[in-house]
Amino acid sequence: MHRRSCPASGGVVALALCLPAVGALVAGSGAQAGISAGAPPAPPSRERLETVAALQARAWDIVRRQGEFVVGDEARRAFSATNTHYADSLIATQVNLGQVEAAFRTLQESRGSALRQLLATRDLSEQTVPDETWRRYRETLEAQFAAEAALDTAWATERGAGAAIERARARGRSAPYLDLLRGPLAAAREVRRSAEGDRILARLRTQSRWQEVLRAADRTPLPPVLPLAELRRVLAPGDLHLAYAVTGGESTLFVVPGNPAQPIAAYPIARSGAALRRDTQEFLALLIRPDSSPDEVADRARRLTSVLLPEPVAAAVRKARRLIFSPDGPLWEAPFAALVFPGGVPPRSSRAAPVEFLGRARPISVTPSLAVLAALRQPVSRSEPRKRDVLVLSGPQRDALAHPAAGSPADPPASSREVARIHDVRPFPSLQEEGAELRPRLSRARIIHFGGPVARDPDRALGAAILLAATSPFPGNAAVPLAPSTPPGNAAVPTAPSTPPGNAAVPAAPRPRPGNAAVPAAPPATHLSAWELAGLRLNADLVCALSGPGGRGEIIPGEGVVGLPRAFLGAGARSMATALWDTRPDARDALALSLHRHLRARRPSDEALRQAADEVARDARWQHPHYWAGALLWGNPTAAHSR
Repeated sequence: MHRRSCPASGGVVALALCLPAVGALVAGSGAQAGISAGAPPAPPSRERLETVAALQARAWDIVRRQGEFVVGDEARRAFSATNTHYADSLIATQVNLGQVEAAFRTLQESRGSALRQLLATRDLSEQTVPDETWRRYRETLEAQFAAEAALDTAWATERGAGAAIERARARGRSAPYLDLLRGPLAAAREVRRSAEGDRILARLRTQSRWQEVLRAADRTPLPPVLPLAELRRVLAPGDLHLAYAVTGGESTLFVVPGNPAQPIAAYPIARSGAALRRDTQEFLALLIRPDSSPDEVADRARRLTSVLLPEPVAAAVRKARRLIFSPDGPLWEAPFAALVFPGGVPPRSSRAAPVEFLGRARPISVTPSLAVLAALRQPVSRSEPRKRDVLVLSGPQRDALAHPAAGSPADPPASSREVARIHDVRPFPSLQEEGAELRPRLSRARIIHFGGPVARDPDRALGAAILLAATSPFPGNAAVPLAPSTPPGNAAVPTAPSTPPGNAAVPAAPRPRPGNAAVPAAPPATHLSAWELAGLRLNADLVCALSGPGGRGEIIPGEGVVGLPRAFLGAGARSMATALWDTRPDARDALALSLHRHLRARRPSDEALRQAADEVARDARWQHPHYWAGALLWGNPTAAHSR
């Protein structure tokens, strides 16, 4: 959806851009940074800027009101991605006018709206809408799950066929032989394209049924953002919220103290979105390698810190007890824990001096916006307190999926048995518990630990998956399926994991025989994909999955990263601890075990993760930030502490 799809707002913006000397300002050069090329034009008068701001505000209001009635997660994300520029231009003008609170309000309205919509409607169920309406919605949702699973399998088949050609080419096979292999690849590509079309149609039908559910429940698809005063009450004294607005030109950092008596401040960041992407990727390239030079890492950390936390912000960071980041654009992949804590930064000439990293000095978490954090901190109604509210899912002893980053792909995941011992529970599944209980256990648990590896699908953000336990108590050591509940008369939904290049396609589970439970086929391990979480209703304060790069995914403008963390938050989890990259199993295990020990001691989630990172970094083997700085907490930083 582009400007021509919003003609009223597009016309208002066109009128604003016709004003002299404003085009460059709206594009991001900004009056604060100035214009250095050639003779600088006269800066626009305040009266002209106010006129532009009024027109941009009108355009944004039109777009925002249209978006309030966009229903469905995928449609909502697409709408945000193609219309965020209306808000970005308004934010730039408001900042240049000194209207910082208004600019921050615009930022809250334009960020994370798809996730806010999910959070606002997550408590809808068959108890709140008519039975027939809910039944029709569930049927279309199950059909969507089947289409998603079929697309996963189609992608796996196509990648396997492509990998077969690459292997044959590497072995020097003849051209006729390669031509024979191209036939299956072309057929697999056609099947995948057909599966993509089926998935789109299935999602459109689901969105239509979801609109019926909302109307029956008398719900607004997208509730308005809370007033600024209420939003700020989400922060506790000592909290510091750092929100970025990244544009094509100059970007902006908003600093919101936890004390409501202190004003919101805005600081220019003289780096474009492309430059920030380059800075972030270069830093990540160093951190992903455990053999990279510590001096080079420290030098790059200082340089990126000077950009993301400019000097006026340093004093506020030093005084803060907790840092809550709202990244934007390429900064969603920024390793904030590996930045340098401002204040004790040694001079450039003394590189041998120790560096105090931000992730060891302060608890850190990320959220799409303060408005999303407010929704995640809404009280949860729980029927009764439970003593054993920790669910530990033990992963397979050897990874069945290839890891995309450094590390040993064949090593075992984090020790789930040790995590279970810390919380005095049994790892699931056990001999006393059947796999059919997994879904309700997931829904009841307040802390969930996944010991299996996290796999990223290179083609689909929602194809990211967590490898679950490889065995079950069923005869024959069959895998435990995690398919959404199926209404009577519908086929079972297969749980088909994504398969990296070079692996064979994963067969779907067969249709169950009447009166018998579904018996899945190979492979001997099941997966929990991001798209499957839409069929679950979680009640977890914290989900822990540190055994792979689950913190990365597709970056959607205005929405952030679409992948496992966002899927878990949308399903009802309050927070999720995951990793930006993979690392050695022994360091990964030590981090996970330390995290759970501090959670057991009733420390807030972000503080527990900070102390775990600090403990790992104190080990001489794991001092390099590669081993601990990739761990990141998404969502409510204190949810696990509030139980």
